[in-house]
Amino acid sequence: MTPVELADHLEARGFRLSVQDGRLIVAPASRLLDTDRAAIRQHRDALVALLTCDYSTLPDGWHRAPGLPSRVVRIQAGHLFDSVCFESEAAASDFLERLRQGEPPEEAVRNAGHIDPLPPPNPPQRRMPCS
Repeated sequence: MTPVELADHLEARGFRLSVQDGRLIVAPASRLLDTDRAAIRQHRDALVALLTCDYSTLPDGWHRAPGLPSRVVRIQAGHLFDSVCFESEAAASDFLERLRQGEPPEEAVRNAGHIDPLPPPNPPQRRMPCS
C-alpha cells in the first residue's frame, strides 16, 4: 500500500490524520489495528510529507512530490489531485520529461516504470489540501 492509499484507507475508516510539532497524529489511536500501526510506521515520513507540503504554491500540472523524490503529483487549484509512485527518482524524472515532450500521462506512466497505476482519466479523487 502506498502512503496516499494508506491515508485514503484510514480516512475512509473514520481516522483523522494530522501533523503537530513534526509528529504524525492518527486519531482515534485506540481504534488502530496492529496492521494499521505497522503500515503507519512504514510510511510515517511519507505521510508527514504529504500532510505538511504546501501544494498551494505549485501551479496546476505535474510536479515532483515535495520530500518524495520517486513520487510525482498532479496539482489542481492548489490541491493534490493525482499521485503516482515510480521505481526510482530517475523513473519519475523520465515521466516528467515525457509529459514535457507531449506524451499523454497514461502512456508516459506506462513507459516510465511506475509502481502504482495511474487511475483512469477524471476519476473521483480525494483532494488533499495542505494546512
